[in-house]
Amino acid sequence: MKGGFEVRLSRLFCFGLILIGALFVLAGIDVGFTNIVFDSVREAGSEGLKFLFVTFTFIIGSMIILSQLYFLILPPLMMRVTPEFVSFGTGFLYHQQKFPAHMLLSADLFIEESEVEVIGKRRKTVQGVEICFERDESIPSSLTTSAGITYSDWTLRLHKPYINRSPSKIVSAVREITGK
Repeated sequence: MKGGFEVRLSRLFCFGLILIGALFVLAGIDVGFTNIVFDSVREAGSEGLKFLFVTFTFIIGSMIILSQLYFLILPPLMMRVTPEFVSFGTGFLYHQQKFPAHMLLSADLFIEESEVEVIGKRRKTVQGVEICFERDESIPSSLTTSAGITYSDWTLRLHKPYINRSPSKIVSAVREITGK
């Protein structure tokens, strides 16, 4: 891994969002089709509301499908680690923000306890990857990030449902490349 290590958005996650967009489109088509075929009740003012609902669901669903089809074909880069820098996606379209690799302190698994107790014990689950940077004013302490990425208080988190690789493989690759 001399060249670097990349983590991309999971295609399975994109496919799930495509299905949600398809539900929006189908809801709009269903309401529109049902009102054309079975037009038994006509109330004053309801035609405009039906038209708005059908238009809204069709446009929103189509936008979700189109944007996620693009991400399904070309998954965006969530994080790249090289010996020189660590970059991760910010903003709506995963624009890369670069930090020097020497500012990286640690890379670990992000583990949370469940809220439910069974026989007095709480289950611990791996939620993703946590990368900590030095608390230095030369890099921002927090940024607006893309879906599946959180960067706050000099800590970067990649959440498990969004990433295309195993969290333990990501942690071991980051440690191997940066030596930390």
